[in-house]
Amino acid sequence: MKHALLIVCLLAAGSVFAQAPDLSKLDVVERAVPAGPVAIVDKSVVSREEYLTAYRAQIAQLSAMAGADRVDDTIRARTGVTVLANLITEKVLLEEAYRRGISVTDAEVNAQYNKEIADLQANLVQESGEAVTEADLLQQSGQTKADLLESIRKGLLIQGVRTQLAKGVDTKVPEADIKKFYDARIDQFTRPGGVHIKQIYIRPEGGEAASPKSWEAAQKVADKALARIRAGEKFETVAADVSDSPDASRGGDLGMMPADSLPPFFHQAVSKLEPGELSNVVKSPQGFHIVHYVGTQDSEVMSLSNVHDKIKSLLERVKVEEAIENFTEPIATDPERVQVFLDLQQSLSALLDGPA
Repeated sequence: MKHALLIVCLLAAGSVFAQAPDLSKLDVVERAVPAGPVAIVDKSVVSREEYLTAYRAQIAQLSAMAGADRVDDTIRARTGVTVLANLITEKVLLEEAYRRGISVTDAEVNAQYNKEIADLQANLVQESGEAVTEADLLQQSGQTKADLLESIRKGLLIQGVRTQLAKGVDTKVPEADIKKFYDARIDQFTRPGGVHIKQIYIRPEGGEAASPKSWEAAQKVADKALARIRAGEKFETVAADVSDSPDASRGGDLGMMPADSLPPFFHQAVSKLEPGELSNVVKSPQGFHIVHYVGTQDSEVMSLSNVHDKIKSLLERVKVEEAIENFTEPIATDPERVQVFLDLQQSLSALLDGPA
């Protein structure tokens, strides 16, 4: 299990809850979170801060994928329930790690911390283009290095107990199960077909509201670009030089696209071309385009032999996760060991039932 604490903290833009929140500005879940512990599993506490950090990270991910306006109260309540269940499960595993005497060294904790910092630095840059420093990441996470090291230590303990629980699991997967999984999900193993095109896009100054002079100037740029290609320059070179499209750095390569997703002017241009051919300058409401039709690829179903090992590995992981769930669920639902102080089921039921 890869520990992703720093990513969670950055997504949630973790904050310190020093003041009482304005309930009128909080969502359906945050209004319900108690000021004290959210849950207690034996001696391990799910704090308000820990819960809200994890919850906000999940909401941030959902908003990024679906759009914030589509993450309604029902989705938030369901997410809140899931986050609480996951945190309780983590605490169950943590308590089991303590019970079994599992330990991790400071060197292991520091190594994991340094790896996570390095991974984030490799994927993030500041708006100025400068590298993100460790201090920048800590500031964005809203936590101290000591806090993060302690959380990483707990994450490694949980990983350790998961490894021990997995040792006794029979992960053998019958060939019949692999084929059954493949047959039931054949669509997931189909590579979609499409049209591979490259483009050069010249945008008139002012966009769709550009003046006639701007449109004329843009067409001249497009005409010169087409002439350069026909004179022998590579399409990719000219695209990188003059195209206003974000794909200019890739030589105008749009990759493989479903034919029905092409704008009408692209579709019309491609329909007149053979693979490898170049269109004339095409005008659209957005500007001028030159289209290079690379070719067409039919949809292709990957054979079972090509995906056999991936399916087998997936089903093996499912068996391990089921075994761990079978261990944690009886404890997580035992009121003698787990106390929960956040009740989202009532809020969720009200949302699903709707107004009377």
